[in-house]
Amino acid sequence: CCRARLIQAIFPDAYFIAVVRNGYAVSEGIIRNRKFHPRFPENKGLFTSIEDAAEQWLRANILMCSLQEHLKKYLIIKYEDLVEDPQFILRKITGFCELPRHRFAVDDMESGKNERQISALSPSQIETVTTIALPMLLHFGYEVLNKELVLANLA
Repeated sequence: CCRARLIQAIFPDAYFIAVVRNGYAVSEGIIRNRKFHPRFPENKGLFTSIEDAAEQWLRANILMCSLQEHLKKYLIIKYEDLVEDPQFILRKITGFCELPRHRFAVDDMESGKNERQISALSPSQIETVTTIALPMLLHFGYEVLNKELVLANLA
């Protein structure tokens, strides 16, 4: 994302596809994976607060959206749409990339992952993510959790 404009300058015909995912689930994953993830053992024990995780999701998505103004061939898809209907999203991507359409062999996508990750968050963590990430949650049409409590605290 950060180097997309440079990549486009070097490869002017490049296609860019960004994937957005529910901010609550991503925030939980950031915290959990920084405690330990087998692919990133160097991060083991790296403390990340829910505030830091929510801020990371918010800023990454602000950057991702800002690239729409600068990139010629740019598509944003939602992870949830990919999981729900992978064939449709893959056809959308091949159409966007001007590739021949054909049926892909797609393994079953893991459904329910967002729900499991969100359920691992405490009510106060959910409130924190909502408070920090509200603009992007709304922008992408995600359900806003604890909205009334957060709005009452902001008033």
